[in-house]
Amino acid sequence: MIDRKGYRANVGIILSNCHGQVFWGKRVGQDAWQFPQGGIKKNESHKQAMFRELHEEVAVPHSEKIYPLEFPAPVYRAKTALVRASPEM
Repeated sequence: MIDRKGYRANVGIILSNCHGQVFWGKRVGQDAWQFPQGGIKKNESHKQAMFRELHEEVAVPHSEKIYPLEFPAPVYRAKTALVRASPEM
C-alpha cells in the first residue's frame, strides 16, 4: 500500500543463472517486460516479501539455491493520483 506521503515499501528481484542470463516477465495485457517485484506487507521482512513475490509472480518455490542480496532501497515518490491513506503503513 502507498502511505500518506506517497511512498510504498517494495522489493525488486533480479533472477540470474550461471550463464549470465536474467529473467524478465511479460506484463499481462501490456506490451511491457519487467523484473518480478511487489509491495511489502505489514510485518513482512524484505526477504519474506521477495520469496512471496517470486512464488506469486513466477511460481518459484522457496529454494536453497536462491541467494538473496540486499541493497539500499531507492526512494521515489508515487504519482499524486495513487496516494491514499493506508492502515497498513
